[in-house]
Amino acid sequence: MFAFVKVFRLEPKVRGLEAADKKTESPVKEELSAVKKADRLRELTNLYGKRKARNELAEEINNEITRRRAI
Repeated sequence: MFAFVKVFRLEPKVRGLEAADKKTESPVKEELSAVKKADRLRELTNLYGKRKARNELAEEINNEITRRRAI
């Protein structure tokens, strides 16, 4: 009479996998991943972002460059 739709998650449940994911990474690696993430966000904004977002991103980059030159 009624059709029920069941949703199954296709994520493997492996023992020890959770423990491996919880390992603390070194601060250098975390910083590199943050830099990569920021670069990827910048690329995506330049490709698909609205004009206002692209302009804000360009302004933010220019401010960062100016700040680094002052140091």
